[in-house]
Amino acid sequence: MKANDFKVLDDCIERGIEYGFMRFYKYHDFEIPDEHEISLKQQIQEGVLNQICEYFNFDNDGQE
Repeated sequence: MKANDFKVLDDCIERGIEYGFMRFYKYHDFEIPDEHEISLKQQIQEGVLNQICEYFNFDNDGQE
Protein backbone atom coordinates (compact mmCIF):
# COMPACT_ATOMS: atom_id res chain seq x y z
CA MET A 1 0.00 0.00 0.00
CA LYS A 2 1.31 3.43 -0.92
CA ALA A 3 0.01 6.80 0.25
CA ASN A 4 -1.29 9.31 -2.26
CA ASP A 5 1.43 11.89 -1.63
CA PHE A 6 -0.38 14.75 -3.36
CA LYS A 7 -3.60 14.17 -1.40
CA VAL A 8 -1.72 13.98 1.91
CA LEU A 9 0.09 17.20 1.10
CA ASP A 10 -3.16 18.88 -0.03
CA ASP A 11 -4.90 17.90 3.23
CA CYS A 12 -1.98 19.12 5.36
CA ILE A 13 -1.96 22.48 3.60
CA GLU A 14 -5.74 22.83 3.98
CA ARG A 15 -5.54 22.06 7.71
CA GLY A 16 -2.66 24.49 8.13
CA ILE A 17 -4.64 27.25 6.46
CA GLU A 18 -7.63 26.55 8.72
CA TYR A 19 -5.36 26.63 11.77
CA GLY A 20 -3.81 29.91 10.65
CA PHE A 21 -7.23 31.51 10.19
CA MET A 22 -8.34 30.38 13.66
CA ARG A 23 -5.23 31.98 15.15
CA PHE A 24 -5.82 35.14 13.11
CA TYR A 25 -9.35 35.50 14.49
CA LYS A 26 -8.10 34.82 18.03
CA TYR A 27 -5.83 37.87 17.92
CA HIS A 28 -7.86 40.29 15.75
CA ASP A 29 -11.20 41.96 16.42
CA PHE A 30 -12.61 41.77 12.91
CA GLU A 31 -13.74 38.99 10.62
CA ILE A 32 -13.48 38.50 6.89
CA PRO A 33 -16.88 37.88 5.25
CA ASP A 34 -17.49 34.15 4.69
CA GLU A 35 -17.53 34.35 0.89
CA HIS A 36 -14.21 36.22 0.89
CA GLU A 37 -12.66 33.89 3.46
CA ILE A 38 -13.53 30.81 1.40
CA SER A 39 -12.08 32.36 -1.76
CA LEU A 40 -8.96 33.54 0.08
CA LYS A 41 -8.33 30.08 1.56
CA GLN A 42 -8.77 28.45 -1.85
CA GLN A 43 -6.37 30.89 -3.50
CA ILE A 44 -3.75 30.38 -0.79
CA GLN A 45 -4.02 26.59 -1.08
CA GLU A 46 -3.85 26.69 -4.87
CA GLY A 47 -0.86 29.01 -4.80
CA VAL A 48 1.07 26.85 -2.34
CA LEU A 49 0.30 23.64 -4.25
CA ASN A 50 1.28 25.24 -7.56
CA GLN A 51 4.63 26.27 -6.13
CA ILE A 52 5.26 22.79 -4.71
CA CYS A 53 4.35 21.20 -8.05
CA GLU A 54 7.00 23.38 -9.73
CA TYR A 55 9.64 21.38 -7.81
CA PHE A 56 8.08 17.96 -7.23
CA ASN A 57 6.38 15.39 -9.48
CA PHE A 58 3.61 13.29 -7.96
CA ASP A 59 3.33 9.84 -9.51
CA ASN A 60 0.62 7.76 -7.89
CA ASP A 61 0.42 4.89 -10.33
CA GLY A 62 2.62 2.70 -8.11
CA GLN A 63 5.76 2.91 -10.24
CA GLU A 64 8.97 4.34 -8.81
